[in-house]
Amino acid sequence: MISRKLRWFFLLILSSVILAAFVPSSCAEGWERFEISVEDPQLLHYSSSIYYWVYTPEDMKPGLPLVVYLHSTGGMINSALKKTEKGLPWMIVNEDIPAPECIVLVPQHPGGEYDFWDMGLNTVIACVDKVIDEYEVDRSKIALTGYSLGGIGMWDLVAAKPGIYSRLLCVEGKVNRKSQHPELFEGCEVLVYTAYRDLAINTATAINFVDRLNEIGIPAKHIQLEATHQEVPKIVYSDEKVQEWIWLTSAVVRPDPDAGPQD
Repeated sequence: MISRKLRWFFLLILSSVILAAFVPSSCAEGWERFEISVEDPQLLHYSSSIYYWVYTPEDMKPGLPLVVYLHSTGGMINSALKKTEKGLPWMIVNEDIPAPECIVLVPQHPGGEYDFWDMGLNTVIACVDKVIDEYEVDRSKIALTGYSLGGIGMWDLVAAKPGIYSRLLCVEGKVNRKSQHPELFEGCEVLVYTAYRDLAINTATAINFVDRLNEIGIPAKHIQLEATHQEVPKIVYSDEKVQEWIWLTSAVVRPDPDAGPQD
């Protein structure tokens, strides 16, 4: 029989191994993880707080732009910076793209039964507000992007609190019915990237929403790529022109003409 103390020892070791599997290594230079707790009736039933990651450039100073990134299902449970997500944060950590001269905020969805971003949006909003204040962000230069599940949640985040973001980059997402109100996106510039044939997400709602945004004078573009759902984020976030646009260092985005048909 294994003694009680020995069982606890093995459980401790197992917990450490599991935690190590989800927490980025110390090589994630420039990144720090924090926790925020908010009284949020929308938040997942078992949790009253979320973790979030913040990237700061080496030349940190007041007045920098802020980019908020919402991860996909691959980034659940504290793994938004891991290879399993293969989104924007991982590309920065892995040095696939140059380190940006701006602040990057990655709210960490805890996963669970209700693994959608529309649950707990109030907490994400509080997280964004906290980072804006603490890092003295330039409030005229705040961008929002998301991939897959995050590309769905980003529309809900803007609709829940309009007037925060100046640029929106949706990568392989759709727009929930409750957020399909173009007037809530006034003041934004919008880019939507989709795969030619996407079996993972019905991106038609996002494509159609681009037309509705343009109808009321909101600048929006749709770019369709000859790629799979999993290939799209690397293509998009590796594009130097897109990087300049999302980091808010470029006034206008000029997508690669070979990237695919544009609406």
